[in-house]
Amino acid sequence: MADLPFCYLRSADTSVRMFDRRNLTSGGVGSPVHIFQGHNAAVLCVQWSPDKSSVFGSSAEDGILNIWDHEKIGKKQENVGTKVPNSPPGLFFRHAGHRDKVVDFHWNSCDPWTIVSVSDDGESTGGGGTLQIWRMIDLIYRPEEEVLAELDKFKSHILTYVVCMCCSWCIDNSSVIERGIMNLLFSGIVKKRIAPLIFHQRGPAAAAV
Repeated sequence: MADLPFCYLRSADTSVRMFDRRNLTSGGVGSPVHIFQGHNAAVLCVQWSPDKSSVFGSSAEDGILNIWDHEKIGKKQENVGTKVPNSPPGLFFRHAGHRDKVVDFHWNSCDPWTIVSVSDDGESTGGGGTLQIWRMIDLIYRPEEEVLAELDKFKSHILTYVVCMCCSWCIDNSSVIERGIMNLLFSGIVKKRIAPLIFHQRGPAAAAV
C-alpha cells in the first residue's frame, strides 16, 4: 500500500496511530490523523489489507486481532440497532480465537479476506504456540445495504424453516407460531436483529463488532 498517503504506528499504550505522510516534516514528525483504540494491551503488529485500501488489522498482547476500516470513521449509523455502544470508531471485526498474545499475522494476497495469525501461548499453557488460518464471512465486509437486501430475500425461507421446526412439536399452535414469526420478520427483525449480529456482535472466537 505504498501509494496510499497514510501510515500506521503501533504503540505500547494499546493504540494504533494513523498519520498522513503528506503532513509529516522532513524529520518524520507530525500529529496523528486518528488514534484507533480497541486493545487492552500493547499492540504488536499492524498490517494493511490487500483486499481494500482503507482496511488494516492490528494484533496485541491481549490476544485480540482487530480489523479496522478508516473510511468508517465519522460515518453516521443510519440503521437503528446496528451500533454497539462504546464500539471504537472504525472497528468492524474482532478475532478472539487465540488464548494469548497475537505476535504476528498476515493477509493472504491470493485468497481474499483470509488471514493467518500466530499467538505465543507459552505463558498461559506452559509451552507452544497457535497458528490459525481463518476468513471472516462475506456478510461482514460487504456493503451493509447489499447484505440487508440479500437477507431480505431469505425471509420466506427462514419463516418456512422455523415454522416447520415449531410444528414438529406443537402442531396445535402452529397458526399462532406462524403469525408470531411473520410479525417478527416483517416488522424489521432482519434489519434490527440479524444485521446487528452480523455487523457488530462479539463472539468467543471470530465475530463482527
